[in-house]
Amino acid sequence: MLKEEGNTHKEGEEINNEQEEDDEISLERYNKGVWNIEELKNFKEEWIKEQTKLKIELKTSDTNLTFNLTTDDDLRNNLNNNYTTLNYIGGVDISFDKEDPKKAVASVVVLNFPELKIIYQKFENVIMNYPYIPGFLAFREVPHLKVMIEELREKHADIFPQIILVDGNGVLHQRGFGLASHLGVVLDIPTIGVAKKLYFLDGITRETVKELTKQHLRKGGDYANLVGESGTIHGALLQPTDNCKRPLYISIGHRVCLSTAIEVVKRCCKFKIPEPIRAADLGRRKEEE
Repeated sequence: MLKEEGNTHKEGEEINNEQEEDDEISLERYNKGVWNIEELKNFKEEWIKEQTKLKIELKTSDTNLTFNLTTDDDLRNNLNNNYTTLNYIGGVDISFDKEDPKKAVASVVVLNFPELKIIYQKFENVIMNYPYIPGFLAFREVPHLKVMIEELREKHADIFPQIILVDGNGVLHQRGFGLASHLGVVLDIPTIGVAKKLYFLDGITRETVKELTKQHLRKGGDYANLVGESGTIHGALLQPTDNCKRPLYISIGHRVCLSTAIEVVKRCCKFKIPEPIRAADLGRRKEEE
């Protein structure tokens, strides 16, 4: 199995969206002739409408959270708020078959906090019923993850995650509504987008990242906001550990502010990938063996 970017591009991969998203020939080739160009255009038009509709429900501030964390902003403002009620964190991941992009393995895990030990994990072989189009990954992945998360909520409500880390982008997306935001809104749960590669938009480029990394990232936990030419803060670069110099790209998913998202991810990083997403990926690999 591979990540979808192993075949082409996934949300979070380093691409120029304006060029790549309209590469209809490569899209038709990737989808192996199952859908023709006209059908792909129709999917895209309908999905833009659906994203726009769902985005109305998006919440980009801490909303009805069941936990509290001290953030760097709290410390700078000398707020005496040094406790946490965060007990359970989720992680989700989907990886695709390198030979058949319609086949995938979906993973959902729950870790306790702050120990970050796996207390629940489930993996499902799934079939993708919709085509791959950059910027619309959620329409392939969310239906499968939604079923698995709803099952978790129904059967294991006592350990249902208070927030979920998603292997993909949230508002760091050309329409401000990536996989993490889509999943969060559909299920009305707090989510955070965690991507490993840059999503080009609003004038943010590889050079932007290099400069921010040079100026602000020196040790694990250091971060810098990703500000576009429009002045919009789309997310943040985060150095996960002292030894890992390649940053993660953190963005709001749903029902959290950026500072909370950064703080949660920081506390989940033992290695270069936050433990909830790492556990979902590693568990899925063991399942395949």
